[in-house]
Amino acid sequence: MFRHMSSTIRRSAAVRVARYPSAVTLFDTWAGEAMGIRDLYRRVSVAIARGLRGEVWVRGEISALREKNRWCFVTLAEPARDGHEADASLDVVIWRAAWSRIGAQLADRGLALREGMTVSLRGQVVLRPGTGRIQLDCSMLDTDALLGEMAARRMALRRTLAAEGLLDANRRRPLALVPLRVGLVASRDSQGYHDLRNVLDASGYAFVLVERPVTVQGPGAPGEVAAAVTSLGADAVDLVVVVRGGGARADLDAFDSELVARAVAQVAVPVWTGLGHTGDRCLADDAAAASHATPTACAQALVARIAEFERGVGERARRIEALARRCGAAASEQLEGRRRIVVRSAAAQLDRHGDGITRRTGELQACARRRISAEAAAITGHAQHLPRTAGATVDERLGRLHLQASTTSRLARRDLERGEDGLRATAGSIGVATRRAVDGGERELAATQRVLVAFDPARQLERGWSLTLDEGGGLVRRSSELRSGQRIISRFVDGDRTSVVEVDDAERGTQP
Repeated sequence: MFRHMSSTIRRSAAVRVARYPSAVTLFDTWAGEAMGIRDLYRRVSVAIARGLRGEVWVRGEISALREKNRWCFVTLAEPARDGHEADASLDVVIWRAAWSRIGAQLADRGLALREGMTVSLRGQVVLRPGTGRIQLDCSMLDTDALLGEMAARRMALRRTLAAEGLLDANRRRPLALVPLRVGLVASRDSQGYHDLRNVLDASGYAFVLVERPVTVQGPGAPGEVAAAVTSLGADAVDLVVVVRGGGARADLDAFDSELVARAVAQVAVPVWTGLGHTGDRCLADDAAAASHATPTACAQALVARIAEFERGVGERARRIEALARRCGAAASEQLEGRRRIVVRSAAAQLDRHGDGITRRTGELQACARRRISAEAAAITGHAQHLPRTAGATVDERLGRLHLQASTTSRLARRDLERGEDGLRATAGSIGVATRRAVDGGERELAATQRVLVAFDPARQLERGWSLTLDEGGGLVRRSSELRSGQRIISRFVDGDRTSVVEVDDAERGTQP
């Protein structure tokens, strides 16, 4: 049996010599010459070194990352391609010298390693004594490939969002006319947060900030930022602002995540971003309604929008004031014209009715005189033919004639009085119509005056506003228009005050 086993071992050794000549001297031993475990590790290490012939390039996804004492430990993973395989992993160690060099290269390119990245590493494959695991001692990292991988993933995600219509969704959200209630997503320890707050506080406008402090970098940053943006959308804010100060390009990875981009695109209010430095652009910028180069630029754009609205309101107020003045002047002229027309019409009607009454009175008097003359002539004629005994009858007739004459005169006076009453009634009607027209004009004039008073700048001063004027009386709109030592006039509701501008050292250095 022993002879049979020996022959079998010799035949196996011959096959190994034919297939793997280099492995014969390392592993081909007799059963009686069994090697120790350390010797086995040593021979396997030598075999790996001879088989791979130096350093190799390895590509995989970072599943674990740990930096300690100026060296870095990375675990690369490769998922199984089918159900017959298992997931593969490889331990990578970047020792101090190599890590110092690789870290500097990453910093120069604005990159940082993180879990989930796909990287290409070069190094020596070794066998870790005591564990039997293969390890890669890394000496180089392909930053160009890493940049290309990140750009490719970003472009693929951007195409996905564009296909779903999310890149333009937030731009279609209507922005409030005066966005003073602002939701702020930022880290309170960052310079970008303080830059934005300084610009808004210095503007003098009544901004109300609803803050959501978040972590802006690290594994948990995308989830915090997305949750903050979503919660602000339900908090009745006019606008959501997401800011982060400058740093390495890798520091903005959270804002390149799909989670943040979808949250920005789907929130119910417009989102403005101010991320990093000039030239930095993230997926959150693409999905937002408006993006700005820096947090300061974002704040300045917000202040500029409010200032533009204020200028528009002032211009509209001036136009309304001028229009009200013109309308008031036109109403006054129209009222005066109507008054003159009414006066002329009343005078003409009074003259016309007076002429008619005078004419009728004259006609009545003439008629009475004609009748009296006719009757007197008739009586005289009869008296010449009647005997003297008819004197009584004549006297009686004359009495009746005198009575008729007095009656006729009384009737004439009554008609004259009636005419005068009608004339007075007509004059009263004309007076009432005149007063109504004048009262209507006065009411229109009073309404116009109330509009003028509502838009009077003095009323704004009574509400606590003030105006700043230069020595020539011109309105000062920006602090940049002032210079040190310049005299300015502050107009309050109770009077004007003159003051002199003083510029501190920090501001003096920024003035031209």
